[in-house]
Amino acid sequence: MNMKTIEDVFIHLLSDTYSAEKQLTRALAKLARATSNEKLSQAFHAHLEETHGQIERIDQVVESESNLKIKRMKCVAMEGLIEEANEVIESTEKNEVRDAALIAAAQKVEHYEIASLRDISDAG
Repeated sequence: MNMKTIEDVFIHLLSDTYSAEKQLTRALAKLARATSNEKLSQAFHAHLEETHGQIERIDQVVESESNLKIKRMKCVAMEGLIEEANEVIESTEKNEVRDAALIAAAQKVEHYEIASLRDISDAG
């Protein structure tokens, strides 16, 4: 993306975050099914609801600003984090070892989300 203005940076960050959140909605249900711990599964489902809320908020921002259009792009960082979580699922049995590894993967995702939203706030 060719960024020349702060608005271009804002649109890029918003578009990237939108892609990340959309990817995450598909991944969180899989993570919830992959865990052996009911509380962890519930936490993944709760995170899914929060993620839907983030997407709705981004949609509201875009709808409220007539000159703001999200670019179609893929957040490669989130794609990599989700792939890492999928590798955990594929390489472990459904037990506490997998659960611990999924918690670590989810924490990485959460840190990325926080950083992305902070960047949007700073650029907006």
